[in-house]
Amino acid sequence: AIIVANLHGKMVERINVIRDNVGTITDLQFDRSASVFIGKDFELKEEASYFRGINAFGNPLMGSITGSYTYADTGDLTPAGACKESVCQNAMAIPMEGGARPNNVPVCPITSDNNNAYVTLGGGGLLVLKLNKTPMQIVGEYGDAIINGAGCGVVQVGDTVFMNAGVSAGTTGFDHSTFSLYAFDDKNFDVDADPMQNTPMPVQGFKDPTNTNTLGNIDGTRGSDKTGQLPNQTTRRDAHGAAVTIDGKYVHIVDLI
Repeated sequence: AIIVANLHGKMVERINVIRDNVGTITDLQFDRSASVFIGKDFELKEEASYFRGINAFGNPLMGSITGSYTYADTGDLTPAGACKESVCQNAMAIPMEGGARPNNVPVCPITSDNNNAYVTLGGGGLLVLKLNKTPMQIVGEYGDAIINGAGCGVVQVGDTVFMNAGVSAGTTGFDHSTFSLYAFDDKNFDVDADPMQNTPMPVQGFKDPTNTNTLGNIDGTRGSDKTGQLPNQTTRRDAHGAAVTIDGKYVHIVDLI
């Protein structure tokens, strides 16, 4: 499957990849039923669509639409009963633990070998989805004090998933500095388990002590870093991108600044 981060719509969506008996792709189905809305106050303003015709290489474009938003997860609450995004208006919502999720713009939905997608959030926090369920099922939900925003780097070594936290690419991140790394046991997300917030807890592999107290971080000593991003002048950091060595012994995290 292909997982889509719908930033403006605050949804995570799935395109089913259909193959024939020899593995050739025969269709790409945008599955409305698989969608998970991660904001608050869902409103469908425009139906999904796709393009048909011939591409630049003379080959026909491929695509179709299946399912219905009626069966998608468009509610305000997580399986544990908290607001997906902070300050939703659902009267049944329980208090969010481990901080907040103030802005659930999906930054990077990175998939694992166990059919999980780690969806990092622009304002901090994390949602983990089970990809092979329809709709995709939230099996992990974390506040921004547990997983700071706004990471975009996830790699897997065995059953351990490493994920970073960095700086927002938007204008709000101009004076932020974040370089952190978390590790999850990818086997511990169970669709049949009783839903609990911030469970399983990640291991904090690294957190720069100079991180600003932004996007959920409360462990720093400063609120901002206004040194810009010019080489030899800035003291800011931004963890984005990750790669693992072939032997699986080392994980490399890129500092964009």
